[in-house]
Parts: sequence; C-alpha cells; structure tokens
Amino acid sequence: YYPPAPLPMYHPIVRRGARGVYAFPSSRAMTHRPSENVAALAYFDETSWHDITDESIGAVLDVAHYGDNTYLCGKETGVWVRTAQGYHALMPPSGALRTAFEGARALTARADGQLIVASTDTQNPLITYTPNKGWTSLFTHADFTGKPVHLTQVPYRSLLVGVWENNQNDELWIINTETGASIQVTRHSIYTPVRIYAIHMQDTRLWLATTAGLFTVSLYGDVLPDVLPQRFFIAGRELLSDQAVFSIAQDGDKRLWMGLESGIWVLNSSDARIEARFSPTNSPLPEGEVHALTFTDRGTLWMGVQRGVMAYRSLTSKPAPDFKNARIYPNPVPATYTGWVAMTELPYASLVHVTSVSGHLIRVLRTKGGTAAWDLADAKGRRLPSGIYVLYAVLPDGTKAFAGKIAFLK
Repeated sequence: YYPPAPLPMYHPIVRRGARGVYAFPSSRAMTHRPSENVAALAYFDETSWHDITDESIGAVLDVAHYGDNTYLCGKETGVWVRTAQGYHALMPPSGALRTAFEGARALTARADGQLIVASTDTQNPLITYTPNKGWTSLFTHADFTGKPVHLTQVPYRSLLVGVWENNQNDELWIINTETGASIQVTRHSIYTPVRIYAIHMQDTRLWLATTAGLFTVSLYGDVLPDVLPQRFFIAGRELLSDQAVFSIAQDGDKRLWMGLESGIWVLNSSDARIEARFSPTNSPLPEGEVHALTFTDRGTLWMGVQRGVMAYRSLTSKPAPDFKNARIYPNPVPATYTGWVAMTELPYASLVHVTSVSGHLIRVLRTKGGTAAWDLADAKGRRLPSGIYVLYAVLPDGTKAFAGKIAFLK
C-alpha cells in the first residue's frame, strides 16, 4: 500500500492506532532512528491513505495511542494530540518542566490514559501528563545518557522500559515508576556495542530486537531484573545470533513475528520452535530489511519495508471477550474459491464444530487467538460439496455458544 505523492515511504515505521495504521516516512536505513528525517505522517484506514502531516509539529519523533486520541512528539515543538477535531499542542508546563517538554523525544500511554514522556533534559528526563491535571516530573534514580528513542509501559505493572541512544551502544533501562528504582540491564553486556531496534513484552519475558540478534530479559511482577539479556535457544542452539533483528510483533495466538534483514520469521516461544519463514523467494516480500511490524486486532499484519508498506492477512486475531461480534467470512463462498474460511472475533480457546444442517459432525476446529480457520475440507482432507453448513462455536467448558450458517455456491 503506497501513499500518494508527496509522501515519501523510504524505510517507514508503522504503528497501529485506534482505527487504522500510521506510517512515518523516513530516509534512514535503521528503524527507531527516524527522528532527524521524518517530516510527514500518513494514516491508512483500511481503504485509503490520508496525509495528516501538520507543519506546526515539524519532524515527528514518536507517537502513542490511547482511546481515539493519538499523541505525538514533535522535534523541539513538544507534545501534540490528534483528535477527531484535528491537532493541538498540549498545554506546556511552566518553570523547570518546560525544558523537559520541549526536549520530548519518546512517549508511551499507560492503561489509565496517563502519558509518560522521555526527554533530553537531564534535570527532568521523565515527565508525565495526566488529562485534566497537567504535567509532573517522574522521579527516578536513573542516570540517563544520550537521547531517548523508545519508551513502553509494561502492561498492568509499575515497570517502564526505555531505550537511550548513547554513541554506538544503546542503553536499555527498566524503571519502577512507583519507587523510582532503576537498572541499566545492558551496561555490562558482553554483546556491546549494540543497537536496540524494538522491544516487546510477552507475559513475563521482554524481547529485544538488536543488531546482535534476539535477546530476552525475564520480568516478574514489579521486581527489577538482576540478570543480563539472554539468548533464546531452540534445540540447544542460539536463535538469530548471526543477524540483526529489526522488529517484533505478537499475533493473537501469542506467536512472535520478527522482521529481519532477509524476511520474517514466526516464533512459537512456548513450544520453542520456528513455525514459518517468509522471504523474497517464497512470498511477495521485497528484498531488504523489514523495519517495522504491527498487528491489528483482526489479524492483519502491517509491515514497513523499503519504499513502502505491506499488509498480510494472518489466520489469527485478538481474542474477543464473548461471542457478540462473532462473524464468518467469506460468506457465501464462491465455487471457485480455494482459500480459507474464518470464524473470527471468538473468545480464547474456543472450539468450532462444523456440521451439516442435519447436525452431522464434519470437523472440529481450534482457534488461534480469536480466529478459527477452515480449509473447506472434512476431517480426512476432502473438500466438501456445495450446500449449507453450520459453524458452531463453544467455550471449552461449554457454557456459551454461537452458531452461524455458511453457504458453498455451485
């Protein structure tokens, strides 16, 4: 999906928002280093691109989403918010915090709507913005050096994870926002110098995409880790220790999709196995690095590749809390169709029974995240003839259910 001129799309960074996908066009070769070059922002709403650049903001350094609002860091212009009514700058703080506001370079939104902003200001390197309350300084013992390039709040915990760029070696900091305690977990790493391109939190494991490959850090509760980043092993061998990893995204089935110099690998970390490899030789991926990855709730994977943005419809999605919005597509199924049929927006671990209209059981499907995919065949792999079939979804304990009909056309 290529935006119309004049939007450049060299090495884009993509992020998922409330209702679509945002892209940062950049002329730099490294992901998470767009800050000196990005001067445009594009938005894709699953039908078309929109140029939403605002010259008042200047270069866009980072973006975060909460609800229907999009928050942006502008280079030397502070923090902005984009609502349905357009852009406006957040009211800057007064006094000492104003310098921190103007030096904002990275931000993240907490589950309660509070913004945490990382700044180049050495006196107040972390500040917070609470709607209807304003700005405050976030106390920390951390001794940051360099420029912040990435910030993320660990879901449902008091831990904040950030990356600071320091010469040729990035620093990974983990901060407890309640106590101010902090640790720089890459300070004594034997793998330095290293660039950290992306960080992703999965359950109790923090994943790091770096120039030196893939690393993990274990995080339990709000306790700061006391170990260095570790390699991930499959069958006794280090995974991705010989090539750079640029991006990480998690699908609805908790699998990790990793953007590399030569394509995308899909990791099932619970089973410690690689489930798929996509490259220019077996997929439409172009040559070159996959700089950014993000999933929508419905399972579309957005990829930032050289000179553009690509999309891939996966067979998984984010689990739903109930069956209220469950749906089947495509429906009806054309006679010439050879793809998959999906029942989606299902609760986690749902089972889907495929039956005839008379109730004869044909096949049982298991969900991946919130989607059950069906290849239109019975349990023996034989494609079913045209007709009407019933897809009946139930929770593992049988307490709730949803049924829908699907038609195979002649």
